[in-house]
Amino acid sequence: MNILYDPEFYSAYADESKASARCIVSKLVALLQPASAVDIGCGVGTWLSVFDELGVPTLRGFDGSYVQEKEFKLAWHRFTPVDLENPPQSPGSRFDMAISMEVAEHLTADKAERFVDFLCSCSDVVAFSAAIPFQGGTDHRNEQWQSYWAEKFLARGYLASDLLRRHAWGAPDCAYYYQQNVVLYVHKDSRWAASIPDAQWISRQADCVKLNVVHPAKWLLAHDDKGLGLRRIFHALPNALKMAARKHAPWLRLPQVIFRLVLRRFC
Repeated sequence: MNILYDPEFYSAYADESKASARCIVSKLVALLQPASAVDIGCGVGTWLSVFDELGVPTLRGFDGSYVQEKEFKLAWHRFTPVDLENPPQSPGSRFDMAISMEVAEHLTADKAERFVDFLCSCSDVVAFSAAIPFQGGTDHRNEQWQSYWAEKFLARGYLASDLLRRHAWGAPDCAYYYQQNVVLYVHKDSRWAASIPDAQWISRQADCVKLNVVHPAKWLLAHDDKGLGLRRIFHALPNALKMAARKHAPWLRLPQVIFRLVLRRFC
């Protein structure tokens, strides 16, 4: 895993991740006014840096030892190295909210229960996003529908809400996979379960399937073999080659420009 998640990996997604974080974290902070937040699978701390920009004072990130101090966006003491496939029983303290963004799909399926346990040990409020089947990406090992994760949270007393997807859907600067995958989970006995407006909580296992959604952008990527074929090839390149291509062959960014125009027009 260490080789895959090097500085080039994070650099390749830096701008997209930061813009997406600003879209989603701004909503979370406005809604919950948290004094503390933790990011499980934080990478170089891009999402935490947005919490920091918005004035959340207590922040902490957990990820593998492959994260380098010189690349981390916050003070290094806010980072804790951990094996995400075998996390501790708890983070040592509770936080007002936890996030985990496009991380769970990188873990083997037999570690899913323990990972959700760890997330729930962090907070009564969890914003969670994970890749769906055939989404594709680097070292994806357990791509599952949104309902798969919702059922695990529900078994631990957490209700699910589509509130964040409704907020982010169609936002031109938010990556489609966050628009598609992010779900807000809140423990049924917490104060937030009764106070978050328009949450429309899912509280029954039979209803979790309603969370299963494919974004139009993903549908286009999967089925349009004309206008976006070059983009698919570009996404398949190793990250080091992607960065070199961006620097020396900027015309390769044209499919991405077209793709964003499609999003703004139709999504």
